[in-house]
Amino acid sequence: MSNARISRGAGSVRATPCGFGGLERGWAETALRLDWAAAQFAGGSVEEKDLSVIVGADLACTVTIERYDARLRTARATIN
Repeated sequence: MSNARISRGAGSVRATPCGFGGLERGWAETALRLDWAAAQFAGGSVEEKDLSVIVGADLACTVTIERYDARLRTARATIN
């Protein structure tokens, strides 16, 4: 997911699937997890498809399918 779409607010929460984390609260935790996850890749491509995007006055939620053809630092894998 693009960093531009992630809230910088202290009250934000992000769930990270695919073995790259768990639940981060606030931008400080989220930024650390995203930096770590990005460092696990050595190349490849990603395709994102939004299934649902809901934006309210004080709440936003996205449900996105991410498909990777990824070259990890230690092996090649496809993560679906």
